[in-house]
Amino acid sequence: MNPSRNRQKKLLTEAEGFLELGLPEHALNRLERLSEEAAKRSSALYLKGDALRRMHRYSEALQPLEQAAEVAPSKSETWLALGACYRRIGNLRAAIEALERACEANAGDALIFFNLARYWSLSGDKPHTLEHLSRALALEPRFRERLETEPDFEQLRLDPDFQALAKAPA
Repeated sequence: MNPSRNRQKKLLTEAEGFLELGLPEHALNRLERLSEEAAKRSSALYLKGDALRRMHRYSEALQPLEQAAEVAPSKSETWLALGACYRRIGNLRAAIEALERACEANAGDALIFFNLARYWSLSGDKPHTLEHLSRALALEPRFRERLETEPDFEQLRLDPDFQALAKAPA
C-alpha cells in the first residue's frame, strides 16, 4: 500500500473513531483532509453524512448520504441515516421512499422495517404501518418491547389490530 493510500485509510479510521466518541466535528475535520478520490468512496460519503446528521445539519447531510446510497445500496446504515434526515427536515414522504428503496437491497433487515413502520405510522397509514411492523417483528421479535414506548406509534397504541400485533407470541 502506498503512503498516500495509507494516509487516506488512516483519516477514514480516525473519522469513524471520532463519530464513535460522539465528536462529529472532529470527524468532519478528518474527512475534509481526504483526497478528492477518497472523498467519493461510499464509506467517506456515509461518514460525512452521518457526521452532519449528528450535528443536526440534516439538509446538508442529504447529499453525501444519497451519494453513498447510490454507490453502495446494500448498506443499511446509510439508508437509515438518510431516512432520519428526511424525517427531521419534515419530508416524511422522502423518508418513506428512502427506506422502501432500502428494503429492496436489504430484505432481511428488521431495523429498516421497524423504522419504515414508524414513518408510515406518523403519516397516518395504518395498513402500511402494520405490514412493515409485522415484518420487523417476524425478523426481530425483541422490537416488540419497544412498541409500548415508541412515540411514533402513539396514535395506534389503542388500535385493536396494533395491540394484537404487539401481544402476539414471539
